[in-house]
Amino acid sequence: AVVNDQTVQVQRNVRLAVDLIARDLRMAGYGNPAAGALGGCANHVNPTNSSSGSDSISVMTIDQPIGTLASAHTTGNLITVSGLASDAAVGNLITLEGIFTASVTAVNTGTGVLTLGGAAIQSPQTIPAGAQVLRLICVTYTVSGADGVVPGSSPSVTYLPYQLLRNTTASATNAVPIVDGIESLQLAYGLDADKSGRIDDQNASGTVDC
Repeated sequence: AVVNDQTVQVQRNVRLAVDLIARDLRMAGYGNPAAGALGGCANHVNPTNSSSGSDSISVMTIDQPIGTLASAHTTGNLITVSGLASDAAVGNLITLEGIFTASVTAVNTGTGVLTLGGAAIQSPQTIPAGAQVLRLICVTYTVSGADGVVPGSSPSVTYLPYQLLRNTTASATNAVPIVDGIESLQLAYGLDADKSGRIDDQNASGTVDC
């Protein structure tokens, strides 16, 4: 009975972890951020495939809303954000409803004004008042080894053995365990370039390419 209860608990935790990973993957590249725009993510999806151990994956995805536009944004590099989050900071990559994406180069917490780097919004593009201002992040999923060490971390960081970890910073010391008892994370993925609803057999081998 105890073993059955533990098994059910692990399965429940794994389902929650998979839902979290799936959410991040579904939102990968939201707002079309430029390649390399976020530390730890050279591209929108960055898999690291290991032939001997656990894989890892880093994804450019949505972190959370940091406020809403106080007025329509039609020109320039300045926006006023209602309810600006206290942790909004220079270097954040933000997107306005996925329509306009830019890095934050200055923050005025008193007025809620953010200065955005890169190209200014161009007419006739308009983003209405009330649009969500969303922060983008690079999320990395990996599994700690039998010794609790996060593979590739420097300096070496130790967690409990066999934990699935989620990290939203460039430092391995900030990873958050989301489920225990996971020995390996293996990834398989394919393309449906012709939008047929099936993964393409690009080399006509009769098997799925992944």
